[in-house]
Amino acid sequence: FSRHENTPKYSVVMADQSPRSVVDDLEVDDEEMDSPSPQSVVPPENVQREEEQQQTEEEQALAFREKWQRKKKHIFIFSNAGKPIFSRYGDESDIADFFGVMQALVAFVIDSNDMIQYLVAGKHQIVFSLHGPLYFVMVSSTNEPFHVLFKQLNMLHSQIIYHLTGSSVARIFKRQAGYDLRNLLGGTDITLRSLINTMNTGAAHMLGAIQILKLQKAARVDIGNIMAQHKCEKQIFAILFTGPYLVQMVTPERESFNPYDLLLLMNHIMSSKSIRAAATHAPICLPKYNDSGNVYAYIDFIAKRKNADFPDDDDKATALCLVLITLSSDIPTFVSEGMDAALAIKSNLASKGLLDTVLDAAESPISVADFNVSELRHTIYKICATPQFVATAYSTPYANDRKEQKRLLRLYSTVRQRALATKSKEKIIFRNALTETIFVMITPDFEMYATFKPLAPKMSVLNGANRIRKWVQKNDDNLFIHHSSVCITWDD
Repeated sequence: FSRHENTPKYSVVMADQSPRSVVDDLEVDDEEMDSPSPQSVVPPENVQREEEQQQTEEEQALAFREKWQRKKKHIFIFSNAGKPIFSRYGDESDIADFFGVMQALVAFVIDSNDMIQYLVAGKHQIVFSLHGPLYFVMVSSTNEPFHVLFKQLNMLHSQIIYHLTGSSVARIFKRQAGYDLRNLLGGTDITLRSLINTMNTGAAHMLGAIQILKLQKAARVDIGNIMAQHKCEKQIFAILFTGPYLVQMVTPERESFNPYDLLLLMNHIMSSKSIRAAATHAPICLPKYNDSGNVYAYIDFIAKRKNADFPDDDDKATALCLVLITLSSDIPTFVSEGMDAALAIKSNLASKGLLDTVLDAAESPISVADFNVSELRHTIYKICATPQFVATAYSTPYANDRKEQKRLLRLYSTVRQRALATKSKEKIIFRNALTETIFVMITPDFEMYATFKPLAPKMSVLNGANRIRKWVQKNDDNLFIHHSSVCITWDD
């Protein structure tokens, strides 16, 4: 049990949690059972059927509990009144007792004028992030650093605020402390689960940066100019992205777009089939921009290209999404202007062949082969001044293996935290193992993460890192967005 460094440690025992059977709650009157009336006699075959059904339910409950306990990263969200809101695995109603235990533990620590951050129970870390009336708890055995897990919980809180706004949440629980927030969140479970998966397999949240699509500078500038020419009243942002890649973004000179807000927006759009199916508009909250109010977004997928191997699966299609965001409260006018602007942008991009250019680029991501480093398996490169990064596609043995991708990202996270803990300006960590060799370099200007084959010689790794650095510098204009022709500002 660890709240702060100077507090003593205690062992923690977690009780098994399993769905309660209805039979557990029944009280049987033995006297009535011994002398039943003729009408209440149950035929033997019905008794046998009920016993078999009860046995099946118990077996299912046991199987659920065993499978539930084997998961390496549980996430729970509940209110300070103990009301369940979200569970990553299983139905939150089935593990209501667990929510009650967590709520009581947090309340006990708060009553002691202390703040709980995490517990250690065997190989598990139990991490807490408290946001007013909302409590976020993660039970993890992934060996990821505390700060990484804590950051992931904060992103989940931001995703909820994205849908409801911070002021609305505060107002709701002030009026009714025991309110069931699931009534308002509706189908946002899908968005939260998508965010969890993205944080486990992508580097954007770890780095606090946006992945940029590699594109010729001239094409990106042309796209930005077209987007700037067609806008709505009181528009503050125009964003063009495909999958996890940002293609271009246009903002007024005095506005800034935090990368975390952009990640929330992209996650919401890509996790919703209804949004991807047709142009739509929606009120959203950008927590880093203004967590107490809504802005309005017009969302339109202006180009799609089916996957040749999966022509009937829209989820595997390469799609280009345009988002226009406004401060205007005149929604009918905004929607009308948004439709006109999207149509004009699409038409101009198509006439110049830029739609195909972007789709082609999205289908040909950066590869380890581009660097001509024989032992290289994967690399990520972030520029710190404008939090953007590029990364290679996963190669063998990580390609098409989500478990291996998660393992690699967790290695990056762990090594990154070790590097950040050092006091030197240039932080370098070399980790050689039987599975892969990891090289991490963090400076005030850039961060580099590179994976090489197992037991790669140190000199070979350093030479490979130098080649990566030189390749990025040579292709800088095509890898990152920093053209003066389009005003793009960031605020980390």
